[in-house]
Amino acid sequence: LGLRGQQGRARCVDTLRQQRRPALAAAGLVLVATLLYALLAAPVFKTDTLVQLSSKPRATLLPTLEEGGRGTADGERRDASGEIEVLRSRDVLLPVIETVGADVMIGGARRWGFVPVGSRHGIDSVRLKVPPAYRGQDFALEVQGAAWTLSDDEGKEVAKGSAGARTPFTLGGQSASIDVKLRADAPRVRVKVRQEHALKAYETVLDRLRLFEPARESGVVRLSYEDSDPMRAATLLNGMVAAYLELSVKRRADEG
Repeated sequence: LGLRGQQGRARCVDTLRQQRRPALAAAGLVLVATLLYALLAAPVFKTDTLVQLSSKPRATLLPTLEEGGRGTADGERRDASGEIEVLRSRDVLLPVIETVGADVMIGGARRWGFVPVGSRHGIDSVRLKVPPAYRGQDFALEVQGAAWTLSDDEGKEVAKGSAGARTPFTLGGQSASIDVKLRADAPRVRVKVRQEHALKAYETVLDRLRLFEPARESGVVRLSYEDSDPMRAATLLNGMVAAYLELSVKRRADEG
């Protein structure tokens, strides 16, 4: 038995020695992947705000017998649900999305042409406005110091300028513009930018947006939005609230 035990232990040791390199390689790959994710992944910020709903609820026209005296309360709940749909509507969101630049995507950031840098590109914001035919098309934005150049997908330069100033240019004979804001420590970098089609940008914003009534019959809706740019997130929510309140005033005026 003693001999068998020694042989078994020897086989275990040999197996461990044989598997050591693959195990260390796998552990190294996991470590590298974790470090790359920490370096390249864009942080996501969550911003919240509250909005007071219109004080004039739409009561139920034909309450059921089961509802009894709760017709007004049910009307208020339906009103809250309806107002949430108004806040989510294209009429409210689309102008805000374009105003705050939530339809502009930044990605593929690289230094020296081949080293990926993820969200560490030093660009605060890009406001890109292109003709409808060019929406969804990638452009290359190259930043060096406070200057930048913009090229199309064929490498042709279409615009150049300095950070912090809106720069008009033309695409296919139509007006376009770009406004690039950089951080003080922005490195020399090349990124892809594009202005999404309006409906695609709208769907993207809806995916990141949450609206709900925090308490039953409270008459208040909480808006929550996630974005890699905390300033843009806050500006978008503030724009939504302002657009909703303006629409509410107009509706009350129309109702007399």
